[in-house]
Amino acid sequence: MPCPSQTCGFNVSNYVRSDGSAGFVRGADLYPDKVANLMGKRLVMATFTYRPYSIVDMDAEPPVFDGTETRIALEFCKKLNASWGASVDAENEWGEIYENDTGNGILGAVAEDRAELGYGAIYLWNYEYHFVDYSVPYIRTGITCVAPRPLPLPGWLTPILPFTLTCWAAVGASVIAAALSLFLVTKATDMFSETHSDIDIGKKDKVLKKYMKDITSALFEAIPPEHSISEEKLKDLRAMIQYLPKQEHQDFYRNLYKLVSVAGSQRYTSLGDCAFNALGLLVLQTPPDERRSTRLEGPNRHVLVWLTIMFLLITTSYGSGLASILTVPRFGHPIETVPDLAASNIPWAATHPAWMFSLREGRDPLTLHITSQFRVMKSEDMERHSFMGDTAFSIERLPAGKF
Repeated sequence: MPCPSQTCGFNVSNYVRSDGSAGFVRGADLYPDKVANLMGKRLVMATFTYRPYSIVDMDAEPPVFDGTETRIALEFCKKLNASWGASVDAENEWGEIYENDTGNGILGAVAEDRAELGYGAIYLWNYEYHFVDYSVPYIRTGITCVAPRPLPLPGWLTPILPFTLTCWAAVGASVIAAALSLFLVTKATDMFSETHSDIDIGKKDKVLKKYMKDITSALFEAIPPEHSISEEKLKDLRAMIQYLPKQEHQDFYRNLYKLVSVAGSQRYTSLGDCAFNALGLLVLQTPPDERRSTRLEGPNRHVLVWLTIMFLLITTSYGSGLASILTVPRFGHPIETVPDLAASNIPWAATHPAWMFSLREGRDPLTLHITSQFRVMKSEDMERHSFMGDTAFSIERLPAGKF
């Protein structure tokens, strides 16, 4: 039912002043700002001691309330003409909010209306925003970790450190290639040379004359140790040869040279023998046969020379790196970045889960790995682990670069 015309409606002339400005004629304020002057109302603020933001000591006489954010709160109460009250939950610190709108700590006190405000390095956490409201951020900080210092590398790694893993793989490939080269060149020499055929005296005269004086001793060196003959018998053998006719004397040495050549051709015929000789070249150990008068002649000789030069360069590089390792101590990889902390797999700890609240929404592999490494510890446990060097500890980085 419509109301009488004299009681309903809005008279614009009562709102617009004579000078044309907006406002009621008698200055009436239908919606007064009741927050501008709280007339001494008590504002309870939830906090705990977290330097430098909040310092609370209720047991002191008089009680101590200090810190950057505590001073902001006191100035806020002074501006609104309100009295200041504190709700301190030092055990739960920032606390947490449960799905039933209850909680503990700073966040729980505000969510349950046990406190009007809460402060103490409150970040813009997404989950808590469903239950409480945030003020405008006034400062930007960050979180970093104090990680254990790198430890000296164990002594047994000293012979390995001069080369990287790639270099060691290259050295191993060089040894394999050297062994295969010796083996294949030996096989090719046996297939395409006339080492086992009769010696052509016309072509071998120079070689035969070279060995005429000491070919008997060369044979003695070529004989395996288990079948060796004594020096006395060798002298008797030389004396008997002196009384042979000239032609028989030459025939004897010709056949003796064939025997020595066949004995020398048996070297490097197996992969095992080639591998051991290649390892010996790696440590600059020349094969013992190459230091005798029965050393090989031909392609194998050239292969051994070039392999010796190659391994000489490798050994020189290794010696230089080893001298550097022995001069400057080597330490493990330092933890300087977030990926370094994740790769180290050491835990990082704090006294409350709020230190990793900002990482809860992350889904990338690095964030998930870092979150799984987080541990909540008591102050006593953190102090104990600080001397053990097995845990990183989170600290807050202030805008001025201080911690």
